[in-house]
Amino acid sequence: MSYEIIKHIKVTEDKVFLTYASNNVYPRIYDKVECQSMSKMLQEQGREVLDLYIFEAYEEGNFQRGCNKYTKALERLRHIPEYAEFDWRRGFGKEYEEVQKLRKTIRFKEILRQALNSKFPKQKYIVTKQYSGQTVYLTKRLRGRIKWGWERKDAKCFNYKADAENLKKDFYGGDNFNVEEA
Repeated sequence: MSYEIIKHIKVTEDKVFLTYASNNVYPRIYDKVECQSMSKMLQEQGREVLDLYIFEAYEEGNFQRGCNKYTKALERLRHIPEYAEFDWRRGFGKEYEEVQKLRKTIRFKEILRQALNSKFPKQKYIVTKQYSGQTVYLTKRLRGRIKWGWERKDAKCFNYKADAENLKKDFYGGDNFNVEEA
């Protein structure tokens, strides 16, 4: 499945500009263009409708990457318990078809709006472990690897305890990891 790698989204008073590249074209060249359809949506229906449309593109996987309010809302969305019944990744066949019907309801749009307008919890979490009798702190999680550091100030903060706890099952020796409040 093809998707757009988003580098930047700029929304002015009446125009929407995207800096993006397609994931399946090499060499990867990022284009900055005005998105006519989104600009028209902004002018006719307003910023809230546009934000919901862009966020839905991220949730569906059509837009990926970047660090913006939509990617942050996507992280919050996955921690809303009601979202589970709308998650298109959870099934195949009939179950997938049922999920697609549910995704067309007003309730789904309300859950998206809730994630977009909410904030992360104030409490943050870090992951530690004992190494040679000293405490080390998880500083980075890379593809299949973890980097550890000696300084607490360098520790990676997780917004949700569940995300930090999930590392325990993803890595060999994870049962020795400790999750602490930051």
